[in-house]
Amino acid sequence: MSFIQTADLKSLQSAFSARFQAGYGSASPVADMISVTQAGDAASMTFGFVAALDVLRPFTGEKELKNLDTHSVLVQSMEYELTLELKKKDIETDQLGLVANRAEVLGRSAAMWKDYLVADCLTDISGTGAGTLTRARGIDPVFPGYGLGFDGVALFSAAHPLDPAGSQSNNFENSALTQANIDTVAEAMRAYTDEGGNPLGVRPDTIIVPPALEMAAIRATQAEISLDPGGAAGTTNIHAMVKRFRVVVLDFLTDATAWYMADMSKAPAAAGVVFYERKAPTQLQLAEGSDYAFTRMAHLFGVEASGAPAPALWWLIARSDA
Repeated sequence: MSFIQTADLKSLQSAFSARFQAGYGSASPVADMISVTQAGDAASMTFGFVAALDVLRPFTGEKELKNLDTHSVLVQSMEYELTLELKKKDIETDQLGLVANRAEVLGRSAAMWKDYLVADCLTDISGTGAGTLTRARGIDPVFPGYGLGFDGVALFSAAHPLDPAGSQSNNFENSALTQANIDTVAEAMRAYTDEGGNPLGVRPDTIIVPPALEMAAIRATQAEISLDPGGAAGTTNIHAMVKRFRVVVLDFLTDATAWYMADMSKAPAAAGVVFYERKAPTQLQLAEGSDYAFTRMAHLFGVEASGAPAPALWWLIARSDA
């Protein structure tokens, strides 16, 4: 007795693949808008960064030689998968309809894979290699310590040891998402300096928020006019920051009071978060006639991916929390 007719199985595989691609294409991931991706095929990758060079100096008869100040961070690739088991009875009685619909969910999940991991990286406040999403699922960091930046501290810290005059901070507490606080954080980021005390040339242009702060971010940065709460009724203000910032909503951010400011003008060369993609989400199907299909009376469809995010240039991103 056969497991399933070959023609039906091929029809299922074709329908499943098409619906997977439809689901993948219907998703709206934003990871590439707030991080930079580097592809590779090794188990790990070392990202190197060149610190800012000193300013040009007057030539006075002999050149002053400078060495490149470089930094690096090691990113360990991690394996990810999501597999669906479709029972023979479900396939036969469904007429290849609702079963194939599950492929769209699988496709959307695959498309949002990087968003999930980047959000986890942004919420790794202590630099353990596990953010709030990972900890909520009870998963310990596979590579403890990978969450630390090149300077040995967490991505968001009040003690980044880059400034020769002392530490610099990109973690702003008691700073709700308001126009005034956006100005304050932007000014602080513009003031970051390199090892020589020279400005790093940060130009914040992106606000990253959870769904709960989407409208607050839009009102604070996109509205052209607003009522002046400190003036007479009907008084309006012209917003100086209209179109200065792009608002990016990262669905997997769950802290309703935390928001982020980033300089993405240096991408794809640099950003606050890097993503090492060893294998992009790849659709897989168990071959027909397999032992699993015969003994379990089921068919397997799934997706695999491999990669990981990591802190990069901390001065290109800052965190604020009310």
